[in-house]
Amino acid sequence: MDLMVKLEGLKLVAYDCTAGKRTVGIGFNMEASGARKVWNKLKIAEDFDDVFYKKAQISEASASKLFHKAWGWCEKKASERAKELNLEYNSMPDYKRFILADIVYNTGSIKKWRKVLINKTPESVLLEARRNPKELMDSRVAKIGYYFGLIKDLEEARHLGLEHAKYIV
Repeated sequence: MDLMVKLEGLKLVAYDCTAGKRTVGIGFNMEASGARKVWNKLKIAEDFDDVFYKKAQISEASASKLFHKAWGWCEKKASERAKELNLEYNSMPDYKRFILADIVYNTGSIKKWRKVLINKTPESVLLEARRNPKELMDSRVAKIGYYFGLIKDLEEARHLGLEHAKYIV
């Protein structure tokens, strides 16, 4: 969860994300199908509508509950997609599983990511992200690479062409 807080931020007051969706906590999309149902099932103490309309904020505990539920769903979807591609999700290195789940967390899908992470080294994953900056944000990939020890320091990140590496600290 620490890495996701670094990537997504922790905002206790609802805001509109870059895609224009009302979001709260660690990137929980309040406009997603079933968001209110998840909120109620988790027994989030704060009123959904009050938070949505910025009349109230959520607690860190509520943000954590929402994140863990959403992240679990993302890992399940990433695992299902890996299986469709005849890949064993649980045998993948941590960084590959994290990146796949992170893609689902941010896009809601992993269908278009067939080529990502199949028989690739950590370095080639980072370079692939550099070649496709619109598909994976440089700063996000740099943070993931740094977190998992794939890039050791800022200079190495810059050498790999990750211009926004200053954000990994």
